[in-house]
Amino acid sequence: MPVPQSGRAQALLSAMAAGNSDRESSGWRALDRIVREAAGVDPAVGRLWPLPSPGAEAGAGPALPEMRQLAGLLAELGGQESRIGDALTDWLRHDAPSPPSGPASASSNVIGGSAVLHGPNVQAHLIQGGVHIHHQAAPPPGQPGHHRLPVPRQLPPVREQFVDREGDIRVLDRMRERRPAHAAPLLVVSGFAGVGKTSLVSRWLHRNASSYPDGHLYADLGGSSGTDSDTEESGPLAPATVLEGFLFSLGAPSVPSSVSGRVSLWRTLTSGLRLAVLLDNAFTAAQVRPLRLGTPTGLTVVTSRSDLTGLRVDGASVHRLAALPAESAVELLAIGGGGGRVARDPAAAREVVTLCGRLPLAVCLASAQLAARPHHSVSALAESLAQGQGSLDILRVDGEAVMHTALDMSYDLLPTEAAALYRRMGLLPTDRYDTYLLAAIACAAGGSGTGVGGPSGGAPGAGAPPDGTTLGASAPLEGTPAACAADGTASAGPPGRAPSDTGAPGETVPAGGPRATPPDASTPDRTPPGTDTPGQAAPAPAPDADADADADAAGGTAPTGTPDRAPSDTGGQGGTPPTPGLTSVTLPISALMEAHLLEETGPGTYRFHDLVRPHARRVGEVEESPAQRASTLRRYVDWCLVTAAAAERILTPSHPLPGHEVTVTGVAPTPLGGPDEALAWLDAHRDGLMGAVRHCFRAELYTSCWRLVDLAWPLFLRLRPTDMWIEAHRMGLDSARRSGSRPGEGRMLTSGAIGLRYAGQYEEAADWYRQALENATADGDVRQQAQAVNGLGHLSLLTRRLDDARTHFEHALRLRESIGYPRGAALTRTRLGETALAAGLLEPASAHLRRAYEELTALGEGYEAARALALLGHVLAEKGDHEGGTRRLSEALSEFRAGGARSEHWEGRCLEWLGQAAESVGDATEARRRYASARDFFSRLNPSDAERLDERLRHL
Repeated sequence: MPVPQSGRAQALLSAMAAGNSDRESSGWRALDRIVREAAGVDPAVGRLWPLPSPGAEAGAGPALPEMRQLAGLLAELGGQESRIGDALTDWLRHDAPSPPSGPASASSNVIGGSAVLHGPNVQAHLIQGGVHIHHQAAPPPGQPGHHRLPVPRQLPPVREQFVDREGDIRVLDRMRERRPAHAAPLLVVSGFAGVGKTSLVSRWLHRNASSYPDGHLYADLGGSSGTDSDTEESGPLAPATVLEGFLFSLGAPSVPSSVSGRVSLWRTLTSGLRLAVLLDNAFTAAQVRPLRLGTPTGLTVVTSRSDLTGLRVDGASVHRLAALPAESAVELLAIGGGGGRVARDPAAAREVVTLCGRLPLAVCLASAQLAARPHHSVSALAESLAQGQGSLDILRVDGEAVMHTALDMSYDLLPTEAAALYRRMGLLPTDRYDTYLLAAIACAAGGSGTGVGGPSGGAPGAGAPPDGTTLGASAPLEGTPAACAADGTASAGPPGRAPSDTGAPGETVPAGGPRATPPDASTPDRTPPGTDTPGQAAPAPAPDADADADADAAGGTAPTGTPDRAPSDTGGQGGTPPTPGLTSVTLPISALMEAHLLEETGPGTYRFHDLVRPHARRVGEVEESPAQRASTLRRYVDWCLVTAAAAERILTPSHPLPGHEVTVTGVAPTPLGGPDEALAWLDAHRDGLMGAVRHCFRAELYTSCWRLVDLAWPLFLRLRPTDMWIEAHRMGLDSARRSGSRPGEGRMLTSGAIGLRYAGQYEEAADWYRQALENATADGDVRQQAQAVNGLGHLSLLTRRLDDARTHFEHALRLRESIGYPRGAALTRTRLGETALAAGLLEPASAHLRRAYEELTALGEGYEAARALALLGHVLAEKGDHEGGTRRLSEALSEFRAGGARSEHWEGRCLEWLGQAAESVGDATEARRRYASARDFFSRLNPSDAERLDERLRHL
């Protein structure tokens, strides 16, 4: 609220008088805490508090004499004690009730509280005459400079169960307000695992959301994930990976492959933006430095389990977040599920929160036990916590493994199906889950087999047959939802009993019985195959935004020859049990969320807290048998395969390899509503997909390994994660060779070479292309030969060996024409046109490009035809045909601005070439306009291109 000019005492008196009639309000309770703290400093304050009830003193007005005296004492004490003064100021701003409005002062001119003014404004006592304020309007939609993407709002949601922390919020306010005006603010909140760092910072940023209208970005940096050779953990996220996600969120259609290039583009795009960035769970200062904002208009906030002392050198302000005060922790225990039991047994409640280390996460888990057991006393809970065994090493407080105890208790109270789901989730090499994935692993059965790569995800010798072997279908595990059984019931016998002990023929046992070791039972699968249907209609793909992308990158349709099919790739009925209906996992998911073991991150998407996931992994490794673990991982791989296949059909419909359709039984893909959703799914699950590739390689599931890499082609082509691209294709190439698949080996060599090329590793890329060419020549595979030769030509073009490039492209053209592949031939003609243009041979360049444009248009290849048209327009303008060149460039520009050919990169290139055409005929005004528009695009896409446009503008 605004603070009147009469001072703090008058402001306090007005606010206290306004709130005196409702002493149960949150604002009055907040004042009560401040006054009691002040009474510890000045006993005179304590003698005046609590105030007499309203009306207790006859004739007293709204402001009692005691109230006036108390306001004066508090104002005086606030001037002497900074913590009291800060608390009072914060209360007046955020919690105090507003006094009744009265007549405005004729000379009032006050801006108070935490007001922040942006844009033109006038503050004055008296204003006479005309005052005119002019403000440039934002560009209308469709014009350069108009923001086309929604403003990113990525902050985690505010938790409902949140107590205290008023003091910590005031500290963050002061840290933000006291930073130098020219400096880019960097705040670090550090503290022990589970202390509530993310919840605090999220709430604080939500409260200050209006200060950052350009958006909020969020990234979990994975600082608590150490590398472990026995799991698929990848450790803390690399800054390059985080920058890639941030840049795409801000609208960059392509990202440089180098870290330095990404940092430059990040700072260019965010310069001047009022943007807040939350870097959660940081590992080191070095991990944070490339990610921090460089503009004083933004704010970077980091949370970490360490203090990140190195960031102090960079000007960071660090706040160490302590555990909750005992009183606040008890309050959290009560509102989380303890209720009246906490009030009736305060000593036991204090013991419980002490055993929980007064950590908010641990207290919430303990309160969930009280909520689940309404007749369980708080003292019984305290006794159970004190007697818990085992520990999670990273969660010790004064030697007490309180979090492990709380997590074990939460797990023990889970319903059977929820406990089984919890264990299986812990086994997966991912930290992202959705309902379809959880439905798939809820049906995992020991020793089951399906999919393209063999029946089991386990390593040899651990109850898992080698990749490509077929096993009979198995019954659902005990604890599996009933919908997973083929006939709608769980066919396993009672816990610990073999199938022969189940009783009369046809007798079934409900799936919801007590948890125990599942029986060795099996029943035939009588359910039709899953919902994945190769060849179904898919939306047209969105175009590649980068001009250097290979439009025919991995060869299109299949080469001739015998398809590589493992025995279990036939898509028959002998696979895993069917995926249950999504409703069958609704209750287990809800149980996990209610127990504070699982967090919802969006509609139908979930994650474990980083403290919970290691516990889930441990119980999965201990309580699931080797065959069960193998089956869970197998179904995870199958889910990755079928959903990646769906994304491939949407984004690159010419890429699927005929004869290698994904035919898994009983695993439904996550639905993808079109190109945007398909690409978003690949982006969100890139780490999980890579985890599945690593698992397949280590478990010797070689066919599944290279097939998953091949299906993820749109991820590599569109998002360009170069390090992941190269690692995946190295494993994919080795796997294709080990599985004896020549088509797979060819795919891995050509698509992997493109990744090496994007990374600037030209020599190794050329070696991979040559290996692909040798294999294709030996196999008589003309189409694959053409793909390899075309790739060698592109490398020569990039390295300015233009004669070699032309020779390779002409060879590739002859091969593609000989097998009747018109699309490939037209794309190679485009490359020949680019090569001739680079050599200054404008007449051959225009001939190649004109024919390529005509052929691609006839084939319905809108995006590729628009590229050829733009290049042709540029060549014609260079030849002196200004009218013909600018007309074609303008046509291509219209294509790139909307529809299926939309590409900001090519829009920028067309604008630059139109500027060059105008400059060549002496039209400096038009050239300047076109160059400026092109620079607006390239400033968001590529700093080096923007610098080139700046140079052109300077020379006009």
